[in-house]
Amino acid sequence: MPISEILANVGGWLANTASRVVGTFLAKKLEEVTSKKKSSPPVIVEQARQDERLVKEQIAHQKRIEILKTEELAILQNRSSIEASRLEMECAIAIDASKDRKRVLELKQEELRLTKLWQEKQEEIVLAERKFRSQESALYRDLLRELQGNEIKSKLQEIQADWDKENFPSILSRQEMQQILLDAQKQYQLLMLFSPPDISDDCPSSFRNNLNIEIPRELKGFMAKHYPPDNSQRSVKFYGKFFKRELFDVEIEQLERILTPVPTVILYSAITDRKVYFDVGCWGLQNNMVSQFSADAWDWKQTNKELETAGNDENDETESLQIIREQLVNIHKLLAAFLADLYYLCIDFNYEPKLFQLESEFPQEWVQHFVEILRDIQQEQRKFYEREVRRRAEEEAQRERERIFLERLRVEAIELSEMGFEVVFEEVDNGYCLVLPLKEDLILIFSISRQYPYQPPIVLKKTPSDLMQIEFEHDAWQTDFSLAQIVSAFQE
Repeated sequence: MPISEILANVGGWLANTASRVVGTFLAKKLEEVTSKKKSSPPVIVEQARQDERLVKEQIAHQKRIEILKTEELAILQNRSSIEASRLEMECAIAIDASKDRKRVLELKQEELRLTKLWQEKQEEIVLAERKFRSQESALYRDLLRELQGNEIKSKLQEIQADWDKENFPSILSRQEMQQILLDAQKQYQLLMLFSPPDISDDCPSSFRNNLNIEIPRELKGFMAKHYPPDNSQRSVKFYGKFFKRELFDVEIEQLERILTPVPTVILYSAITDRKVYFDVGCWGLQNNMVSQFSADAWDWKQTNKELETAGNDENDETESLQIIREQLVNIHKLLAAFLADLYYLCIDFNYEPKLFQLESEFPQEWVQHFVEILRDIQQEQRKFYEREVRRRAEEEAQRERERIFLERLRVEAIELSEMGFEVVFEEVDNGYCLVLPLKEDLILIFSISRQYPYQPPIVLKKTPSDLMQIEFEHDAWQTDFSLAQIVSAFQE
C-alpha cells in the first residue's frame, strides 16, 4: 500500500474528531450546528451584537441596500418595457418590410445602455456589501474589545488573591500573566496554549527526545504565519511553552479562574507505546464555562506497521517513526487552525476561515471534512445574520410608523381640544391611551399596547348599555385612521 494511501486512512479518524469537536463545543449533535438549535454565545458576544451603535449601522446599511435594489429593479423594468416595444416593432416589420427600422435600432441601443446601467448597479451593490462587511466587522471587534476590557479590569484586581491561593502549572510569573490580560485589552484575540505531551517511557526514544521540541516549534511557526497576533480578523496569541509540565484536567479549571475574560484554547495530549490521546480544553467559545474534549485514540502503532510494510530497506523502521512524528505535528496544526477558525466564525458573521486557503498544506482526505464543517457553519451564520438584520430593520420601521401615527394622533387630539372636546391623551404602563367624551352617554377610548407592537390598535365605544369593539386592518390604522372622522361619525 502506498505511503500516501496509508496516511490518507488517518482521515477517517480526523473526520470523526472534527465532528466531535463541534458537537462538544457548539451543540449536542453536529446536525444541530446547521439548524436553529444553537448554543448561546458568550455574554460579551451577545452584548456586542445588541449594541445600539452596531445595530444602527446595520439598519442604515439595510436601508441603503434596499434603495439600490429598488433602483436596480426600476432599471430592469424599464429595459423589459423597451424590449417588449422592440419585439413588437420587429414583428410588425416582419409582416410589412416597408416599415421604418430606425426606431428598432434606437430601442436596441437603449436596451444596451440600460443593460450596462443595470450591471453597474449590481456591481455597486456588491461593493457596498463588501465595504460594509469590512466596516461592520471592525466596529464589532472594537465593541468586543471594549466589553472584554471592562471584564479584564475586574479580573486584574482579583489576580493577586487567586494567584496566592493556587499552585498554577504555568511557567509564567504573576506579572507575565497580568500582561496577557493587558494585551487582551488592546486587541480582541484568541489565546492558544500548548501543553507538552505526556509521553510514556515505553515510547520510542525518538518520540521522547524530539516531540516536545518539534510540536511546539512547528506549531508556533504555523500559527504565527497564518494566525498572527497582529491580524485584525484572526488574531491568535500562541504560547508553545506555557506550562511547567504535562497538564491535568483539573488545572484547566484553575487557569480559567485567572484568564476568564480571555477566550482560550488549550491543546494537550498523551502518547503511549501504541496510541495517541488528543485533548482540548477551552472557555469563551460557547460561554465562559470550561469545556473539555477528548478525541478517540489514534493507533499510531498500527499506522507505523503499515508504513514499515510499505518500505523495502533496513532503515524503514526509523523512517516510519519519523513519518509518524511528522504526522503528529501536522495533526496539531490542523486542529489548531480548525479551532481558531471555528471560534472566529462563531462570533463574527463576516469571518472567512483561513483553513479554506490552507487545504494544500494537508492531505485532502484529512482536511476535507474540516472544511465542509466550516462551510456549513459559515452558511448558517450568514443566514442567521441576514434574518436578524431584516428583523431589526422591520422593527425599526414599525417603531417609525408608530411614532408618526402617535404624533398625528397627538395633533388631532390638540385640534379636538381646541374645538371644545375634553381630550385625555397620556402615556400609561403598557403604551398610550386616549379618552374622548363625545356625549353624555358616549365615550371613545383609544389604546395602543406596547405588549403587542405589531397589532393594530383597538377603538372601543363605551355606553351604559353595551361595549362595542372596532378593529382596523393591520396597516390601515397607520395610514387611513382619522380621529376626527370617527368623532364625526359618532356624532351623526
